Amino acid sequence: MCGGRRTKWSVLHLIFSGFFREVLRKLDQIIIKQDKILERENKIMALAQEILDLIKKVDEATNAVAARIDRLAARIGTSLSSSEVTDIKAALAAESDRLQTLGRDPANPIPLDITPPTLPNGKVGTPYSQTLTAAGATAPTTWTVSAGTPPPGVTLSAAGVLSGTPTTAGPAQFTAKVTDSATPTPRSGTRPFTLTVTP
Repeated sequence: MCGGRRTKWSVLHLIFSGFFREVLRKLDQIIIKQDKILERENKIMALAQEILDLIKKVDEATNAVAARIDRLAARIGTSLSSSEVTDIKAALAAESDRLQTLGRDPANPIPLDITPPTLPNGKVGTPYSQTLTAAGATAPTTWTVSAGTPPPGVTLSAAGVLSGTPTTAGPAQFTAKVTDSATPTPRSGTRPFTLTVTP
């Protein structure tokens, strides 16, 4: 009888020993995973700090360059004649255009930026005129309305001039599009506008 009880307890001991070993093994795996996650988070935090430090250095360098440019501009303005300053500005503008041309991807030309960003209001019965421009466009340019319509009585010319005499009060929404003559690929740009006509 006692031998049977000991055998029973031995079996139970083996069962529970195996169970607890499995529980401990699972806990070890969980702890290892948590340690790996914590290590990964620490690496991410360190990388984020490096990025912030780099951004700070770039800002400092940018501010330093801007200050040097301001000092140089002041020197140019005081030590050179007006014609020399004009020549320098023209040369810088030409070089800027050349670098922009070299940096263009013919397959994906840089969109033209249309200005002004918003239009002044018009008034019923009062002649309206507003010229649109596209910075950096290669002349000649062609302007069209690609979506919507200007207010009744107002049209957009191929030269980029919104003009006419509004006949109806209210807002009118339309999109202006410009295309230039750049080679080998013409550039274009669009801008949505809302032109409000008051009574």
